[in-house]
Amino acid sequence: MKNAFVRKSKKVALKVFNGDDFPEDELFQEANWNHIFSGKRTIRPFVVNILGFTRNQEGKYMFVLDLCGGGDFHDYFPKHSKAMIK
Repeated sequence: MKNAFVRKSKKVALKVFNGDDFPEDELFQEANWNHIFSGKRTIRPFVVNILGFTRNQEGKYMFVLDLCGGGDFHDYFPKHSKAMIK
């Protein structure tokens, strides 16, 4: 479904990094700041293997950990999301 993620009002749990560069696996494991995204704004998801991520208004990377309330967050990413490889 095109833009299925945007049309849904589900909240997603995002992990935010305090750097402008794409974080390495070590940074992902050490990150401890979670942010709840309201789902009312359009986010532009990207996919690295099976990991979904976007960037906040400050340009910091935010990794989508899961949809709050259950569900597979991959179902909500548009099929045309840009694929990015580290």
